[in-house]
Amino acid sequence: MYQLLRQFGKLLTALAVCLVAFTGSAEAQNVNDYGAITSGTWTTTSIWRQWDGTGWNTVPTVYPNSASPTTNTVYILTGSTVTLNTTPINVASLRVQAGAKLYTNSTTANSYISVWGPNIVCDGEIGNGATF
Repeated sequence: MYQLLRQFGKLLTALAVCLVAFTGSAEAQNVNDYGAITSGTWTTTSIWRQWDGTGWNTVPTVYPNSASPTTNTVYILTGSTVTLNTTPINVASLRVQAGAKLYTNSTTANSYISVWGPNIVCDGEIGNGATF
């Protein structure tokens, strides 16, 4: 009986750890958030889609950047590599998903992204993708 209770306790512990891990990584997109659905440069509008409440379905007319950002989170989605080719960029929050990359490819100048909101989350890579 004691062994059975110990096994059950281990199972509950493992379940609790999984719940905490998955709950902590949940992302809730808001309407008009930007998501990079493919690779390209930041200013190429065709790599971006906006969240419409059900998916990344809305094609934007401009790339994500605002003089006074307050609401739109920018997501670099899994499998995408976005190269920052203009600076500065202003966003509310920035999330680089696992398997995604945000690069500058610059060896001569600094690149800046101003994040005005509460979150910078990087589960992928942020850095300089240039080969030296």
